[in-house]
Amino acid sequence: AICTIIYRYWNVPRLEKILSILVFFLWGAGKAALNLYEAYSPGVSGLFMPEILLSNILTFAIFVIYIQKTREEMANAQRLYQIVTDNLSDMVFYYQLNPAPSFQYVSPSAAELTGYGPERFYQNPKLYRDLAAPSGIEILERIFRGEEPEEEKDQGVIFQAVHRNGTPYWCEIRRTVLRKDGRPIAIEGILRD
Repeated sequence: AICTIIYRYWNVPRLEKILSILVFFLWGAGKAALNLYEAYSPGVSGLFMPEILLSNILTFAIFVIYIQKTREEMANAQRLYQIVTDNLSDMVFYYQLNPAPSFQYVSPSAAELTGYGPERFYQNPKLYRDLAAPSGIEILERIFRGEEPEEEKDQGVIFQAVHRNGTPYWCEIRRTVLRKDGRPIAIEGILRD
């Protein structure tokens, strides 16, 4: 029954499927054969080692299948996340503070919103300064240092920005400061107009 379920429903590469079916079959047949052999052969009780070996092989096969399935699920989740972030009108970003400040991810919508494509953010970790009108530079400096005043937690910060073409606009930045041992290590955020 287990072999039939593996054959019909497990979505794993063919070789892993065949190996899993083989291991389950050998484990089940071996367990039955060893129990019968021990029952009808008086004084033979040392056959538990092959059973343990088959059980360990089975455990390893299940582990390999689990890893493969997890990889597939992660790849699907990553693909869906990429679709969502690529089609947002908001700019999504991940800004690493340590060891050196840098943008690790900027969504493609940054080009429309700011006039700068993601590659420009990757090249210049201080490009956020060019986004702000003079009144907003201090706000962005504080945000990109990982400072998070209590009154700004769970809220967006509104500031005046300047598009690369010179057009001023108001936008909101929402962010989460990621910490390790109490120190800020990165900022995840969304910028929207």
